[in-house]
Amino acid sequence: MRDDHGFPYADEKCLALAKEIKKLVDDKAQFADWSIRADIKNQLNMDLTVLLYKNGYPPEWDEEVFEKVLEQAENFKKWAE
Repeated sequence: MRDDHGFPYADEKCLALAKEIKKLVDDKAQFADWSIRADIKNQLNMDLTVLLYKNGYPPEWDEEVFEKVLEQAENFKKWAE
């Protein structure tokens, strides 16, 4: 997303953020039905929003970037199973 939208965000920060996102998704996806439960998906959405904001990603808030990151996080866990 960083490269597609052309905003500055160091590679090291991207790697650290990706690890934090993975931990967050793993935590929420510990329930077998996590992908169909609105309460879990809403909590993931909120926690991901906070995580991205705290890490300054993206530098200027962009709803499309956020939606793509959330979609990637959900797809990662669905296809990893």
